[in-house]
This record gives sequence, C-alpha cells and structure tokens, in this order.
Amino acid sequence: MKLLHRSTQLSLIIVVSFSSLAIAGKPKIEGTWNYEAQGTPIEYATGQIVITKKDKSYNATLYANFQTMTATNVEVDKSEVSFRVYIEDINVSITITVEGDSMTGKADTSEGSYLLSGNRKLAIPH
Repeated sequence: MKLLHRSTQLSLIIVVSFSSLAIAGKPKIEGTWNYEAQGTPIEYATGQIVITKKDKSYNATLYANFQTMTATNVEVDKSEVSFRVYIEDINVSITITVEGDSMTGKADTSEGSYLLSGNRKLAIPH
C-alpha cells in the first residue's frame, strides 16, 4: 500500500511538472507592445502594437504617427507573430518574436527592411 501511495505521488509530481513546462513554454503573445523601428521615418520610429486574442483568433493593431492601422493575415506560431499593415499605401509585412516581456522583429517593405525591438507595456498596479 505504501508503494502504491508513493507511486501515485510520483505520478502526480510528473504530471504537474510537465503541465508547468507546457504553460511556461507557451509565451503570452497578447498585450500592448511599445516598439522602436531603426531607420524608418521619424513619425514611424516608435509606436505600439496591440495583440489580442478572441476564441482561437489573434488580432493586431498598430498605432503610430497618430494613426490606427488594423493588421491583416495575423498568424501566431509559438513565440512568433506575423501580420501585414498598410502604412501610407505601402504594404508592410511585420514579424516579431516574443521572449517574456521583450520582443524583436523586422518590418519588410518594398522600400527596404527595418529592425524592430520593444517591450510589453506593463499594467500599472492600482
């Protein structure tokens, strides 16, 4: 009986450990991300990307230069997010990789590629 009890405890520990790894291994993509873009026109050098999830679909919105741009073709694969936005009639393909509360990425346009970096905007405690 004692051996059965220890076996049950060990099984529970293993299940909890693997569950924790699965949760820890899946980064939280959703949130508001403050970004900086290197080499872009000054009005688009900083801004925010807001990523939300409803049911199983992700949405992204880019805020820069007092404009709101709704993303299309939003795809999430583990810690990578890709989407498209139009900025001044230019199709911009953006890919970011999330690691904790930081992100890095790239914006590709017909005029060139630009490196992105940023951090999650943390909520202010009440």
